[in-house]
Amino acid sequence: MSVYGEGSVSIQVGSATVLGAGTQFIAYAGKNYVFRVRHEDTHYIINNVNSATNLTLSAVYSNVNASVGDNFTGIGYQIVIDYTPNRRFPEMASTDTNMSYIYTRAVRMLDNMLSDTASSNIFQFTKEVSASVTGVATECSNGDLTATNTEGVYVA
Repeated sequence: MSVYGEGSVSIQVGSATVLGAGTQFIAYAGKNYVFRVRHEDTHYIINNVNSATNLTLSAVYSNVNASVGDNFTGIGYQIVIDYTPNRRFPEMASTDTNMSYIYTRAVRMLDNMLSDTASSNIFQFTKEVSASVTGVATECSNGDLTATNTEGVYVA
């Protein structure tokens, strides 16, 4: 997994705003990218990239060694920049130290995608495909409908 971490950031405990110095967030970050302060275990999801030097996290920054309102300035950070091209799942590399987080994030993204897909949209699509097929239709042992016509076999 490649990461971007040029420049430094300032962040306040209890705030979701990250201010950069010497950063190019617009070029290297995006919504749903993973952000973390260097040498901390907590990962945050980027909610919005506002400018080259300003981004908003989806949750407020927390630090177990600090109180709400405490400021951290000039600190190192990392933004994950390797994602699959179609669904934007985070990719892993053999040099990653946080593989379990990357894996869990990707699996949760898949779970959400599959959960959304399993809604009535699939049932509606199945009915529309089944209704538009002409020819012989038979029900398979697993409940799928197979229809055969002159153009091939359709499974809906």
